[in-house]
Amino acid sequence: MCTLSWKPLENSYVLFFNRDENRSRAAARAPTLQQRNGVEYLSPTDGERGGTWLLVNAHGISIGLLNNYAASQAVTKVDPSSRGMLPLSCSDCASVAAAISRVEAMPLADFPPFHLVVSGKNEATVLSWNGQNCISTTLNPSGAMLTTSAFRSKTVAKSRHETFAMLVGDMAAASPAQLSAFHRHEGDAGATGIRMSRPDACTHSISQIIVSMDDQMARFHYSPQADISPCEGAGYYNLRLLRRDSCQ
Repeated sequence: MCTLSWKPLENSYVLFFNRDENRSRAAARAPTLQQRNGVEYLSPTDGERGGTWLLVNAHGISIGLLNNYAASQAVTKVDPSSRGMLPLSCSDCASVAAAISRVEAMPLADFPPFHLVVSGKNEATVLSWNGQNCISTTLNPSGAMLTTSAFRSKTVAKSRHETFAMLVGDMAAASPAQLSAFHRHEGDAGATGIRMSRPDACTHSISQIIVSMDDQMARFHYSPQADISPCEGAGYYNLRLLRRDSCQ
């Protein structure tokens, strides 16, 4: 149950992510600076299984994870591996293509269905695993919004896309401010809201990642919801990018 938006800008890009979970799920830990194979990255940590749903690394690559609920209904597996380990497994990758290739080479049958969105400055690809097949799709270079829900999946997705059209309109002309307003929109119906709230589930956090090649910085704004993490406020976390001529 999540919503992700990716939007390339002039020599930079912005990514928003609403993480929706059951209210009973343990609160996540705020982003920390971590390292894999000498490459630093920022990511929050799931409070139950220790993985993550979102990260950005020093190469300027962001990786977001959404559950593939439509496929999950047809797949049953005893003691599956945690999907939250997938972003971490390619947190040192220097390009979108490298991250996609690494995940494709993993034993995906061990994992429940998922959508993995790997983003760079000029491109983003979603890798979808349905329990049997893995499909890689390049997203529109002007930007894209993806959303999934365990509750009335098709109805909720349709409603959220309609809300996007109303609040943002054409992604090609969308501004970061419009995308921020969209991701914080509650709406009249709690279940279909972008900032979702149901008796059993809600938006646990809203994240914004800005990767700028001009000053070689990745900025991660993490905003946990007060009813899930009452003692933790919003925070800003910075990561200096590795110097290079361009990022993918």
